[in-house]
Amino acid sequence: MQGWVAKVGSYKVGPGLTVSGAVAAAGGPLFAADTSAVQVIRTGKEGEKISLPADLEKIRGGEQADILVRDGDVIEVLASAPKLVPYGI
Repeated sequence: MQGWVAKVGSYKVGPGLTVSGAVAAAGGPLFAADTSAVQVIRTGKEGEKISLPADLEKIRGGEQADILVRDGDVIEVLASAPKLVPYGI
């Protein structure tokens, strides 16, 4: 887990862990996080990097399916540019 979450770091992947569950386990998104621009970076069968977008707001609202996390996935919670301004003050 990296980016704008309370506790950045590595977490054990258990059965049924989803992106929203992993973000919650990391203490949730910080104020400056863009919860509509979460990325799951996964290594494909040929070693290529695959980026899977996840919108936590749409997942909560049932508009997007939550993504199951696999061992080796990196979840990146990006920052929201407009939210960074007050965060930096």
